[in-house]
Amino acid sequence: MSGGQEAEGCHEFGFVWCECIHCGEALVPAAVYGVCFWLRNKGLSGGEGQGAIAEPEAAEPPSGGDFTLHSKDGPVSLHDFKGKVVLLFFGYASCPDICPTSLAFSTKALNTLNEDELAQVQPLFVSIDPQRDSVDKMAEFVSFFHPGFIGLTGS
Repeated sequence: MSGGQEAEGCHEFGFVWCECIHCGEALVPAAVYGVCFWLRNKGLSGGEGQGAIAEPEAAEPPSGGDFTLHSKDGPVSLHDFKGKVVLLFFGYASCPDICPTSLAFSTKALNTLNEDELAQVQPLFVSIDPQRDSVDKMAEFVSFFHPGFIGLTGS
């Protein structure tokens, strides 16, 4: 993926940033391990843990909002996971390298959490190719990784 080549499948989506996705390959595991560290040292309960770091003052809430997509088990909305840390991944089920690598690193990090910590995290994998990624295909794809992953598709 060097020398300005585009990843297979990127051109058909019109994405110019596909090559940059490889840069994120190192960031995804770092972010997931960061969440695991935060859960272990601070947690969502607001209690002080070992080595807890003072939280910065709150800025304006991030823009964006709720969404509803489809999983094998029915509609899934972001608000369904209020109070949890949501690990949100975007990709497609026929992705040859980046998606499986990122999900494998994330699975490794999720496997370091104990049962209580894991209950506070919800990993989601959202298809950027809803025409080819059916709910069944997404469910099958995420089943190769951590059992907590939910595969989502829709428009």
